[in-house]
Amino acid sequence: MVQNSARKRVALRPYQLVVVIMCTLLNALDGYDIFIMGFAIPYLPDDFASDTANGYLLSASLVGMGIGSILFAPMADKYGRRMLLIAALTVNAFGMAASALAPSYSVLFASRLVTGISVGTIATVVVVLAPEAVSKSWRSFAVGIVMLGYPLGSTLAGLSGATLLAAVGGSWQGMFWVGLVLCLIALAVTIFFMPESTAFLVSRGDDESLRRAAVNQDRLGLEEEIDEARADAAPTHPRTVRLLGHELRTLTLLLWVTYGGLSAAFYFISSWTPKLITDATDNVSEGTLAGLMVSLGTLAGAGLYATVGHRFVPARYAATAIVVAVAALVGFAVTLSGPFALTMAFLMGTSVYGAMAATVTSTLVYPALARTRGMGSMIGVARVGAIVAPILAGYALAFVSIRSLYLAVVVLLAIALLAGVGLVRRARTSAGSTDREADLQTAN
Repeated sequence: MVQNSARKRVALRPYQLVVVIMCTLLNALDGYDIFIMGFAIPYLPDDFASDTANGYLLSASLVGMGIGSILFAPMADKYGRRMLLIAALTVNAFGMAASALAPSYSVLFASRLVTGISVGTIATVVVVLAPEAVSKSWRSFAVGIVMLGYPLGSTLAGLSGATLLAAVGGSWQGMFWVGLVLCLIALAVTIFFMPESTAFLVSRGDDESLRRAAVNQDRLGLEEEIDEARADAAPTHPRTVRLLGHELRTLTLLLWVTYGGLSAAFYFISSWTPKLITDATDNVSEGTLAGLMVSLGTLAGAGLYATVGHRFVPARYAATAIVVAVAALVGFAVTLSGPFALTMAFLMGTSVYGAMAATVTSTLVYPALARTRGMGSMIGVARVGAIVAPILAGYALAFVSIRSLYLAVVVLLAIALLAGVGLVRRARTSAGSTDREADLQTAN
């Protein structure tokens, strides 16, 4: 699994670290946005919406995130990462304000859809921009740190939600006003401090872009990555790249299946575990603790990948982590409660989220002018699983046991594993081709 370590790992520059941290904070908006509606719903007026309508409110932002990932994030390949982030943050600010001021259910639903679209766009772009700001040997670190943003944002929503709502006398608008303030801060930071992607600028190739790339190079370095971007922009790598064309079809489909299976499993585990374990044990504390262990595992999974991911081929890291996730899931399903089950819950969060981070890194093999399109399509497809899996689980509980439901999730992970193995084989083939080309160049 270990990558070739002949190439020395260059030091990470301070400005590169700043860019990664800024992207992490932007990604935290994703986690915050998903959770705030759940805290606000109990405080809505009785005549505001029915229980069924409330369900649509919870789904609106998830649907919007899928739309943002697939339809709007790819615009970063044409207009630039920084420009699209500024546009998406501006739209998100208007969406948060509209949610806080919503006089009716229809306005609130529309505003939640809008914020979902903007946040889905942001979350896709930052996981492309951050690794483009560092050298190859630091890409896994950048992706892992940025993916910490999602659980950090959801944790912030959880910690601030109940306290804030109690402080303002149950006014449900409070969570959205906080979201607006966070968004405006993020917008100001992006405008004044966020650089454009050097790989994007070099790939565009016009004089102004190359001038800006030279400025970036002084601050970020990235000599090897600039050469790579130039190769992507060469005639042999046209700017108009078809994700489902002959060259990239297999890669794209494997990424969709791997990340889709992982996302469906992750959102089921993270959303249903507190409720299911409470029902299985008749103990609310057990359910809450199990959910907490999954959340802590998520943080650990992103942190672990950021720390050691550079030593491994991303696809192999993902495949190995999925195997661990299957073992942890089976162990958790068999016991459901007690110290061993809590350990398995932590391991589930660590391994599944770590595998997701590694799969995200695998998308960086796309040419620079197709990366957000490739990333966006993968995340957008995965959002479908994230929405459908928890819903199907709710219906399945009517006729299957809680233990059987967890074991059924193994099927999702097995599908992801098969696709992950395909990515490993493809990475091995690509590495072999690269080595042969290097040998020929050396011989010549």
